[in-house]
Amino acid sequence: MYITPQQDLAARKLAMPMLRDIGVKNLSDMTFHEMRWNDLCAAEKRLKKGGADLMDSAESADTERRSQIETAYDGIIEAFDAIRAEKDIRTSEGSRDPRAQAQSKAQIAKRPQYEPRTSGDDEAAEVSYALKPEQRFTTWAQGRTNSGEEYRGLSVGQYLRSMVVGGKTEAERRALSEGSDSAGGYTVPDVLSAHLIDLARAESVVMRAGAQTVPLTSDTNNIAKVLTDPVPG
Repeated sequence: MYITPQQDLAARKLAMPMLRDIGVKNLSDMTFHEMRWNDLCAAEKRLKKGGADLMDSAESADTERRSQIETAYDGIIEAFDAIRAEKDIRTSEGSRDPRAQAQSKAQIAKRPQYEPRTSGDDEAAEVSYALKPEQRFTTWAQGRTNSGEEYRGLSVGQYLRSMVVGGKTEAERRALSEGSDSAGGYTVPDVLSAHLIDLARAESVVMRAGAQTVPLTSDTNNIAKVLTDPVPG
């Protein structure tokens, strides 16, 4: 999670009751991996209500205050998304207990390690696996790539707004520069496309029925199939 100082300041100014209910002075003070499951759920619910209340108040606000409300709202959504990601991590790891480290086990496993190589070793093939319906594509993407650092602080809400009014931050402008709108270029960054894929999966009847998702990691992917019945020999 990346909360800017401007977002922290705006949230303190406009949503202090919400912060008191959560038990923090700033949004950036929240350490999600150390929170109990019930506290995570309560904070998620409170952030959702706090964000909705802020946006309702924006309708009658002047231009300056509306800008502050948008800044605070962006920070709240960033914290809300971080809580959902933390809950997904714990669900995928099979435990609702607080975690010792902010990174998931999958992210820790992806850390670069030095392993001596001998001549003739082949490059290790990347192993793909299927995501269960309850597992988020966003969490998988963050665990295997560093693109989240490049687009840190950019939420789907900010991405959609920037498509209409233009990029306000460096991350938004970088995302908009990936390609043309009509060709789907705005969704090139993994941090954006993964969010959109999760939204589509959540509305899919097939996914709710239990279908799994196989992430594709290149333009060409080979899937084995059985052509004939096996013959004993």
